[in-house]
Amino acid sequence: MTYFWAFTVGGLICVIGQIMFDVFKLTPGHTLSTLVVVGAILDGFGLYEPLIDFAGAGATVPITSFGNSLVHGAMQEAEQHGLVGVLTGMFEVTSSGISAAIIFGMIGALIFKPKGGESRMTVGSDVKQCFVSLKGVEASLSSLALRTLDDDSKRSLHETMMVVHEVVTDLKKRVGELEQEEFQYKGF
Repeated sequence: MTYFWAFTVGGLICVIGQIMFDVFKLTPGHTLSTLVVVGAILDGFGLYEPLIDFAGAGATVPITSFGNSLVHGAMQEAEQHGLVGVLTGMFEVTSSGISAAIIFGMIGALIFKPKGGESRMTVGSDVKQCFVSLKGVEASLSSLALRTLDDDSKRSLHETMMVVHEVVTDLKKRVGELEQEEFQYKGF
């Protein structure tokens, strides 16, 4: 019965998202934001945890769970650390998910071609664009690690930054190799 309710609740959340696309003609960004905010509001009223208890993965897998995690972490840390805990609590609970989304998004952008026509970028320019984006991610993670007050969050952000740094280092070597193959992109 657990699988049935997980499938039903998760499917219902997906149906609501699809209705937002098809009927209300919302963009993916608007739909995503709305579902995250709904999850946050439900957690704020104490309704999302009972939904998780009832539906399991049907409530934790959809994007509404991200809003729940943001509010849940902020409220827990606010009780312990006051106003500063609101910000650190959100990052503590969601930092690994955000970091994974950024990293896998970049990898996906390198592997797959964009919709809507032929890509005019060369492999070298794609790799350089990815390199620059990952350097920005690395800098952001470093900044967050320095600003956060919670030791666990600081450690998690620093470890994630170090993983991204390894990828950046490897990618920099590949950029050098590609500059030898694509002479028009030398001098990066």
